[in-house]
Amino acid sequence: MPNLVYMSVAAAAPEIHGALAITSEYVFRGLSLSDRQPALQADVHAQAAATTSSVWLSKSKRAEGYYASMEADAYVGQALPLSTSWVLHAGYTRYIYPEGRQFLNYDYDELRVAANCTDRVALSVVYSPDAVARGAYASIRNHRWVGYQAVWRQPLWTRTNSVWSLTGSVGAYRWLGLVECDYLAWSAGAAWRPGAFDLSVSYVDVAQNRITALGYSPKQ
Repeated sequence: MPNLVYMSVAAAAPEIHGALAITSEYVFRGLSLSDRQPALQADVHAQAAATTSSVWLSKSKRAEGYYASMEADAYVGQALPLSTSWVLHAGYTRYIYPEGRQFLNYDYDELRVAANCTDRVALSVVYSPDAVARGAYASIRNHRWVGYQAVWRQPLWTRTNSVWSLTGSVGAYRWLGLVECDYLAWSAGAAWRPGAFDLSVSYVDVAQNRITALGYSPKQ
């Protein structure tokens, strides 16, 4: 799911929105979740007051031997304004991989707390009590996972219904209890938003020597 999630606090009246996306590669927190292949993605989300709920779908294929070709994320979160600039978000996501269940249940839960500033900076901590780590010979389920991430967006030029921005992120992630299964990832890119469309390009890098035991395709 998008790292900034939903930055603003909505009005009292419920609002429902959706989005379709085509990406050259589904990269999530530095790791390729489409085995370096293009992915079609869709999102439907609703906001009522400070509560957000959403369902997000994407093609998914982490590496050879991974049996799930689709990911479905169900999210619910609450926003708490701290000041005119800062908003605190707390959310829960259920990651679902329907096709993988006949071989191994890849589904897992995640809790996320984030502090967002004026739709430009998000500082977050994420935790999963039951993530799956794929090793060279077997998959390990119900493993604890924690991540720390900073995401930012800097508008450069704004014209009527058109915004140009620079984007970036840096994160540190770790499967707790597994040897050398922590890694660092960062990204830098640019985005153009003409009206309802969003076109972006990003470069992603990761310390891949630390994640070879996890069975993912590291993005280079």
